[in-house]
This record gives sequence, structure tokens and C-alpha cells, in this order.
Amino acid sequence: MTPWVPISIALVLNGAAGLVGGLFSDRWIARRGRVLVGFAAGGLLGAVFFDTLPEAIDSLGSGATVWAFAGFALAGAWEWLVGRHEHGPPRVKRRAAPVVLLTSDALHNVADGAAVAAAFLVSERAGLVAAFAVISHEVPQELGDYALLRHWGYPRGRALFALALVQLTAFAGAFSLAAATAGSQQLSATALAIGSGAFLYIGAVDLVPDLRAAAPAAGKSQQLVGFGAGVAVVATIRLFAS
Repeated sequence: MTPWVPISIALVLNGAAGLVGGLFSDRWIARRGRVLVGFAAGGLLGAVFFDTLPEAIDSLGSGATVWAFAGFALAGAWEWLVGRHEHGPPRVKRRAAPVVLLTSDALHNVADGAAVAAAFLVSERAGLVAAFAVISHEVPQELGDYALLRHWGYPRGRALFALALVQLTAFAGAFSLAAATAGSQQLSATALAIGSGAFLYIGAVDLVPDLRAAAPAAGKSQQLVGFGAGVAVVATIRLFAS
């Protein structure tokens, strides 16, 4: 089966995940969104250490860690340049205008699409794990973006339409990556290593500190359960996927 079938399915599911904000009330998002952040953190970090980075190392050897560091550094540089892209309902209202938020989100989705494509081009198992990691962190991120658009006066339908257009950019990232690495397993593995570094940055630098700072004591146990569930799903995929 051509890898474009699972890549396309994964990107469609990722796009649907980006619109989940329309299913919930603004109050529910504010109260429950942080538990999903724990799940996203567990999914991302589990994906990096259980599958995507080891898969890249299998193909590239120890050089994969250098490319992973490059991905980590690029993710950090991007965040420092454009401002932090928080995941989940923010504790402090963002000052960015909606167009800045949506542009940043679009570029983020381009990178996600490229990461998913790179993983599937290396192996089906790596693709499944990367797709899960991307979708798991897409949900709290897009819940936060949806809540902000609503806060800035966007009606529900307009907010969802804007986010739907943004989700399409993931396909641009996937097709661009495929064109750049066509016929080269080594280039696909290099892209996977870079994506692993970016996942590591998002999980370890963005999400985990947010979890430690955001929740009252009573909510931390729920976030810990969410984190463990994210790791467990990745481990299950690795165990049963071919």
C-alpha cells in the first residue's frame, strides 16, 4: 500500500482534531483543557523516545541525534522569534492579533504535516506513532486557539472556518516533504530526526512546564493521569503496529 493512503488519513484526522473546539462550550474548554495538555505531553515525549528518534537512529546511526538537536534548536528559535504558541487555554490572554495567531498556527501545521509524512516514509509504525503525537497535541492547541478567537469576538462558525482553512496547510507540508525526499530513505530519516527534535522541544519545553505551573494541587493528579495515558497509547501502538 502506498504510504500516501495512511498519510492522507492521518492528516484528515489531524484536521478534524483541530475543529473539536466547536463541540464544547467555552466554559468546558476553560475547565478541562489542561488535562488534555497532559495527554499531549505524554504522547509527544513517548513518541520521541519510544519510536521516532530510535527509528531515525536505526537509519542514520548516531548522526540522527545531531539532526534531532537541529530540530530542537529550530523549534526554539521559531518560538523565540514569533512568540510562544501556547497549548490549551492560556493563563494570560495573548496580545497577538487573530491574523498573527492563525499565521503562526498555519506554519505550525506545515511542520506537523511534514513530520507525519517523513515518519510514514520511513516506516508504517513510525508514521502511526508520529500521527498520534501530532493529533494529541493538536487538540489542546486548537482548543486554545478556538477559545482565543471566541474571546476576540469571532462567532462560532467563523472561528471554526478560519481554523479549518489553517488545517489544510498540513497537506502542503506533507507534499513538500515528499517532493524534497523523493526516493531517498536517508533524507526521509533525516527529516524524521528533525521532527523528533521539534516534538521534544514542544513536549519538554512548552507542555511540561505549563503543566507544573498551571494547575492547582487538586488538578495535578488529573494531568498526571493524562500524561500517563498519552505515554501508554504510544507504547501500545509500538507494541502492536507492524
